[in-house]
Amino acid sequence: MNLKCFYNYLSGKNLCNIFADIIVKELQKESPDVKTEISVINVGNFFVVKGRTSSNKIINITDLLTDYLSNLPNGVSENLRVIDTILYDSSFSFNYLMLNETFEKNSFYDAFTEFVNNHSSNNLFFNCKLDEQNSTILFDCDDKDKDVVKNLITKKFSDFKILKSDFSNETYVSDRFYGLSMNFEKPYHLLLRYIKNHLFQKGISSKLHIGINSDSFYDSIDNNNVNVNLSGSKLIVNEPWLESLILDVFPFKCDEIIEKLDLMNCDLLNDIKSPINNESSWLKLDLMSDIILY
Repeated sequence: MNLKCFYNYLSGKNLCNIFADIIVKELQKESPDVKTEISVINVGNFFVVKGRTSSNKIINITDLLTDYLSNLPNGVSENLRVIDTILYDSSFSFNYLMLNETFEKNSFYDAFTEFVNNHSSNNLFFNCKLDEQNSTILFDCDDKDKDVVKNLITKKFSDFKILKSDFSNETYVSDRFYGLSMNFEKPYHLLLRYIKNHLFQKGISSKLHIGINSDSFYDSIDNNNVNVNLSGSKLIVNEPWLESLILDVFPFKCDEIIEKLDLMNCDLLNDIKSPINNESSWLKLDLMSDIILY
């Protein structure tokens, strides 16, 4: 069964991503040059934080995450149990760039995401799984809210069968780029989103499978030694032509990406809490005039 999942920002993978981002930022406080690569895994009864960092300052992750939850405006708090397996004072050698991501423009999915997020911002938390083939929506929430949530979903998506389910036995892992410091691979993840937004807005693509790779080290990558591959994408233009245009229009030097998108001052949590309506710098469309269709 192929299910599309929609989680509020304090559940599922979203909460793992939030925790990963908070930990990376805390480690970065010591020095902007600290390198970090971690993952946060939620196994239901506890969280596991694994990975490595060049920082030699050991942080109390349980206190850090508990403080975040307890200071939320809605007063959400958890009795967290965290296993910290981070390797501190770890040496880093930057590998070569090799990224692949798939983006799909789907207004129905966007509406569903906005629906879940809008209610969570009003302290009504629930998660959904969409089975389009069988026209069914599964949802999970606190038992005290189940009737309210079912009525809301039924009213919003009247063509679907609505069923209460239990997602508590699932395991979630943070997305890679939330657990990275900003000084190697991470800017390129956000560059892909920046490129995707322009191509979708321009109407060039409705599904974008984009890969970028380079045999050069991160501090040497530029538009001349990086490759862009769009195979598998749904495009209205010639694929090689668009790959060349992307290389001409968008920045590929790591420091230029960071400066262009103001990534040292960005807040990735805004993208989790409100992925549709936020003002993240990689959502801006300032290069639209440079994408000229012949």
